[in-house]
Amino acid sequence: MKKYVLDSFALFVFFEQQKDWEKIERFLVQASEGRIELMMSLINYGELFYVTAQKEGTREAEKIIALVDQLPLKISQPDRPQTLLAATFKARGGISYVDCFAAALAYEFKAKLITGDSEFKKLKNEVDIEWIEK
Repeated sequence: MKKYVLDSFALFVFFEQQKDWEKIERFLVQASEGRIELMMSLINYGELFYVTAQKEGTREAEKIIALVDQLPLKISQPDRPQTLLAATFKARGGISYVDCFAAALAYEFKAKLITGDSEFKKLKNEVDIEWIEK
């Protein structure tokens, strides 16, 4: 079964119905039908909360998390090796530590990372990326 990792960028595109939101919707439908596996790092899950809380307040952040919890999306807690891989990606520079966890998850599971965040271009040789637009 094909595996995909969503970063927070992808879910913000979906929830805000930005340019490629329907592409994310198609991935969610495929996951709900059991045709693909969708994953997200717990670190990126937390990022969804804090970014929303900063912009719109804690109540909105709680609503977003409640919606995410209903999606056919496995939230993966990073272990020690995954954390060290994320730290290795971060040490190279030019990418946020939070984003490194999405990349490490995709790398570990040989999954395609769904994002539109240009920082990930620095990891294009390590991680297979499905690009979306905002």
